[in-house]
Amino acid sequence: MRTGLGVAIAANKVAATIARAVVIDVARSDAMARVMSILMALGGLAPAIAPVIGGVVLTAGGTWRTIFWTRVEFGVLMTVTAAAFVPETLPRDRRHRGWLGAVLHGFRSVLREHSFVAYMLVGAFSAFAMLGYIANAAYVLLGMNGMAPLPFSLFFASTALAQVGLSILHARLVGRFRPRELIVLGLTMSAAAAILIALTVWLWDAATLPLCAGFLVLMASQAFIFGHSAALAVSDVTSRAGSASALLGIVQALALALYAALASSGGTTTSVPMAVVIVVGVIGAAASFNTARRASRPSHPRAANPDSARDQVTKDTSPGHVHE
Repeated sequence: MRTGLGVAIAANKVAATIARAVVIDVARSDAMARVMSILMALGGLAPAIAPVIGGVVLTAGGTWRTIFWTRVEFGVLMTVTAAAFVPETLPRDRRHRGWLGAVLHGFRSVLREHSFVAYMLVGAFSAFAMLGYIANAAYVLLGMNGMAPLPFSLFFASTALAQVGLSILHARLVGRFRPRELIVLGLTMSAAAAILIALTVWLWDAATLPLCAGFLVLMASQAFIFGHSAALAVSDVTSRAGSASALLGIVQALALALYAALASSGGTTTSVPMAVVIVVGVIGAAASFNTARRASRPSHPRAANPDSARDQVTKDTSPGHVHE
């Protein structure tokens, strides 16, 4: 059973990596930001929605076996959808057999791009903070604060819906505001949420109302961060879409593994580890964004606007063109 679960998780990661690579192949500039925003928002929503779906299955009389069969059904649906509607997007002249040496060479070449690494870390640290909430919400709100299961489920779902709603709003804002301005908005919202959560945990004994308000803002803010950080990360490495997408997935998976051990260490006894993980994630995202801005800063006066220069490069690059 554990082997099957591991295979399923690995398959999901592969599917997400390929989906990001397809977006990099076919979309540019504002279109890439819009699609990446939706894609990353859906990826961030999955950990929030999955427990709700599992609860519905169990409430309807299902067992743990039913949950696993539900996963199988979703997997079959994903496979059929990909086979029927997703064509090959990588031009023939850019394909290779994917031997280990070629894969490692692609990773090394992508990691040499400092702006890619910095923007990748913006998304990873933001996920670190967001998942600090997802991993601990039940421990803190149900176990420590005594919230009833139904109100907890409704609140948990509302945080996911807040991210969806702002993702839709964000798609309308793309093109009217620069990508970095929207990331700054998201990081500012995340910082405000982290401050409120930290104050609530350390000064107000993890009171339910301010804690829920902080959780809600923290989740909603990711709509402005995930898509643009991913789009800006890959904008300089579009000719190495597969390697870039794989690294984005690997770093996010490592963040998931690390936060799970740290954030849930308090259990139902203390919420301090959760607050620490969220604060560290937000600070790390802000520091990475500052590094990315310095890495992308033009070295000559004629490229005084990094966002405009970056957008112009991607607009002038056709999907099949090798962009070095």
